[in-house]
Amino acid sequence: MRAVLRAKSKRLVSILLTCVLMGCGTTGQDKLEQCYYVKADGNDAHEGRTEATALKNLRRAIYLAKTGTIKTIMVIGTLNIASELQINVNTFGVFAITETGKEEITITGKPDASATERAVLSGSDAGKAVIAIGGDSQVRFEYIEISGGESKEIGGGIIIIENAKVTLGNGAQVRGNRSQSGGGGAAVAGNGALTISGGEISGNQAEMAGGGVYVGYGASFTQSDPSPVSGNQSPDGADVYWE
Repeated sequence: MRAVLRAKSKRLVSILLTCVLMGCGTTGQDKLEQCYYVKADGNDAHEGRTEATALKNLRRAIYLAKTGTIKTIMVIGTLNIASELQINVNTFGVFAITETGKEEITITGKPDASATERAVLSGSDAGKAVIAIGGDSQVRFEYIEISGGESKEIGGGIIIIENAKVTLGNGAQVRGNRSQSGGGGAAVAGNGALTISGGEISGNQAEMAGGGVYVGYGASFTQSDPSPVSGNQSPDGADVYWE
């Protein structure tokens, strides 16, 4: 099984290298005024600097954050395959981040959001992972749910490959995702790194290994104590599987 999972992670790295972004933190009031807003009924022709002028898809906001000085993206409500206008069937995630530049980008929701404004990145009905992150990307998630992913490859919720570094900060939840391979909640491969510091991974499933997290050879995974990875299911390593 190790050989199968390792082969899948190598294949994923190779294919995601060919993906190109299409089109292009903390959450105190000062941060809210220095962010790009994204919501499903937004418009990518807008500047995205207020809720009234919110952008429509996440990849546009990531491009603006990567090339500008504002490094925080505020998600309002649920974003999914429809809002992202995802048409590249070769991508492993509904959302894809291939490069963020030298600085970390924070993708967050409102900590006090109402039910309708609660930030969710959803993979429902897409037949793939929720988000794939590669290159030298540095991404932090806060006050947001990553759910509904179902992947045939490693990583149902989040796929982290190459040299990407991802942090699940306060209020970040990865749950309700499934992988037919390894890493129902998250898979870390290549030289990727996942840190959980205030977030949690729970209620995910993997058919082979790592219901919560699959950590491939050479990858890094750091979590707080007690473990924020719990209540996941898999025949080998229900919560965490180390290659």
